[in-house]
Amino acid sequence: MNIIEQNKEKINGVLETFDRMIINGYFLNLCNYRHFLYYLIQNDVKLVDFYKFAQKETEILCNHIDNYIKSNNVETIYLNSGKINKNEIVMNELEKKPNKVGLISALSAVEICNTMTVKPNHETEKLEVTSRPTKCKHYYFYRCVLDYRR
Repeated sequence: MNIIEQNKEKINGVLETFDRMIINGYFLNLCNYRHFLYYLIQNDVKLVDFYKFAQKETEILCNHIDNYIKSNNVETIYLNSGKINKNEIVMNELEKKPNKVGLISALSAVEICNTMTVKPNHETEKLEVTSRPTKCKHYYFYRCVLDYRR
């Protein structure tokens, strides 16, 4: 028997969190050189056009995420450091709206990550696919699912 079942008479709801649910526009299989190149070929993207393609896809993804957040009547809280205690912020948001079900808080931060990109190779004077550390925008969603048993 789990702890929630053992204490169900004392529990009004359950807070489920997704710590580090990263939505920043990449797929794990695209972190591989061959998969990334294959993805570009499948989408008919020339290496010279990669920057425009990436900007457009990023904008579409961020707009979709922002619309989802707004449709849940939540504001995105921007964190100017990835080291800020996210759980503390979410608990404060939950205290402001103790009966809210669904998306409680959406946090955003720019953090270090590795990404695939296209850059010039000065020796060969050609563009090439490569991996590099950079800063990426991360979103963190925290949901609350309330189960009233009384």
